[in-house]
Amino acid sequence: MAALRLQSSSLAPMVLKHRGPPSRTFFSSPSRGKQRLVILGSGWGGYEVLRAIDKKRWNVIVVSPNNYFNFTPLLASCSVGTLEFRAAIEPVRRYSPKVRTYTAWCDSIDFKHKKLLCTPATAPVNFPEKGNASSSGNGLSSSSSPDVNDPAITVTGNSDKFELTYDKLVIAVGAYSQTFNVPGVKEHAHFLKDVGDARRIRTRILECFEQANQPTITDADRRKLLNFCIVGGGPTGVEFAAELHDLLHTDIARHYPSLAAMAKINLYDVSPVILGGFDEGLQEYATTKFKREGIRLLTQHHVERVEEGRMFVTEEGEVNFGLLVWSTGLSPNPLIQSITEAKKDERTKR
Repeated sequence: MAALRLQSSSLAPMVLKHRGPPSRTFFSSPSRGKQRLVILGSGWGGYEVLRAIDKKRWNVIVVSPNNYFNFTPLLASCSVGTLEFRAAIEPVRRYSPKVRTYTAWCDSIDFKHKKLLCTPATAPVNFPEKGNASSSGNGLSSSSSPDVNDPAITVTGNSDKFELTYDKLVIAVGAYSQTFNVPGVKEHAHFLKDVGDARRIRTRILECFEQANQPTITDADRRKLLNFCIVGGGPTGVEFAAELHDLLHTDIARHYPSLAAMAKINLYDVSPVILGGFDEGLQEYATTKFKREGIRLLTQHHVERVEEGRMFVTEEGEVNFGLLVWSTGLSPNPLIQSITEAKKDERTKR
């Protein structure tokens, strides 16, 4: 669960003073009598606060790289086409038109001055300009807030970042996928943490079968392309393996009958059992079910490194794959790691 923290201050709006490039500051109206609540993140923690908070009492601002809430339990189903992607997301703006949302990353938090440094998560805009059209003529940046009722925002003249002040702050930025610093994982493996990940996995599965269907491909290469590997025997890895198995034996078997029999699913984990944090009865049921369905369980296996189309396993050597899904837990968000003012859990560092 994402780390959450509330920080209070006075009701008065804050003026940001900067050295260096000129800037322009926008203010919310102090006559409204509302404190400004900024929520970092639109995941489980942030979205729950957004739903529960009294909009009549607070000016609510959401800062998140995603403009939607991501319902992670449905991602495995979305990745194989059982559900459509829209079933796993809930747009933040749909919940309340009174809430301002900025699709951006929070880079740092200044707790002393109660301001955030943010970078837009959208692609930069670089339209060609004539003359000196980028300047307003008074030495200030031409960047401006799209809504005069937005909170105090400062856009530095020569920067693509902006600063946002707050009265109270909720930090719910979530965590990143854990790789344990295994070389090549970030470059060559797929994760399953966001609807975008599910979309890429679905595309890659179909791509593997289209490639294997080419008459120029040998049977040996077909088997490599249709070797699907999953690293991580937790709930995400196990659920994806089950969903992938169902896909192979339904739609794939119907559309690629000669290739479906070549496809293999391999589930790797360093632990002696899958679903290690769950009841033993559930572990035994999943293990028996997977073995009966032909899903290979490779427990107590250690991945040393990953390269394009192959990984090196201590117990097996070189393993070729068409798709590698990596699901070995979570690691702390860098923003949380950078915070020194708040006390953190010794185990999770959150």
